[in-house]
Amino acid sequence: LRGAGGTVFMLDQLQVSDQGYTKDYGLTTDEERIAEADADAAALWGLEPDDPSCYPGHHKDRGSVLACDFYNSNALMSLSDEDVVKTLTEKLLPEAVGEFKDAKVLDSWVQRYPGAVSWFSPGSYTSRPPLQGAGPDKLPNLKCAGDWVRMGEREHGAKGLCQERAYVSGLEAANALLDSMRLDSMSSGGATATGTKHNVIPVREDEPQVKIGQEVSRNVFSVVPRFWVR
Repeated sequence: LRGAGGTVFMLDQLQVSDQGYTKDYGLTTDEERIAEADADAAALWGLEPDDPSCYPGHHKDRGSVLACDFYNSNALMSLSDEDVVKTLTEKLLPEAVGEFKDAKVLDSWVQRYPGAVSWFSPGSYTSRPPLQGAGPDKLPNLKCAGDWVRMGEREHGAKGLCQERAYVSGLEAANALLDSMRLDSMSSGGATATGTKHNVIPVREDEPQVKIGQEVSRNVFSVVPRFWVR
C-alpha cells in the first residue's frame, strides 16, 4: 500500500431480497414482488427495468457491491484505475479472505480526492458545529451531519474522524429533522409530518483495559496542565 491504509465495506444492505428493499410493497402475488425486486436491482446496477440482463428473480446472480477507502494514499495517486482495482482484488482482499481470489470484477469505479482529509488542531472540538445546527428553536429545518460535528447527547462511539461516525450522524440528523418537522406541524396546526425514524444501534461498551486507561489519563491530566492545548 506504499504507506497507505485501507477500509473495505461489503455493502450487503444494497442487495435486494426476493421481496425488494422493503418488507411491504402492498403487492399480493409472488410475480409482482419479483418484478418489483428486479426493478430495484436494475436501479442499483444502473440499468433500465426492462433491460434483458435483469433476469426475473435472478438479481442476486450479479454478486455483491464492494467499497474501499484508501487513506494517507498520496503514493497511490499515480496508479492507474486498473492497477488500483487489481491491488485491491488480487492482492489485499485475497490475503484477508481467501475466497476473494475467485471473485470476478463486473464493474469498477475509482475516484481520487487528493488533500481531501480534514485536519483539526488539538482543542478545536468545541468549535465544531453541533448536530442540531443553530438549534430547534432558531433554525429547526437545518441540521448538520458528518464526522466533524458535535452530536451532543446523541454522541456515538469515538469523537474522532471516521466513516462510521459520519454515517451515524447522518441518521441522527435525519431523525432530528423529523422531530423538528413534527413539532413545527403540531405548533402550526398543519398536517402532521410523516416519516419513520431510523433506529441507531448503540456502540458496545469499552473493554475493561480501555476504561482503565481512560481513567488513568483523566487523573493524570487533571493534575498535569495540557500546555499543548489552547
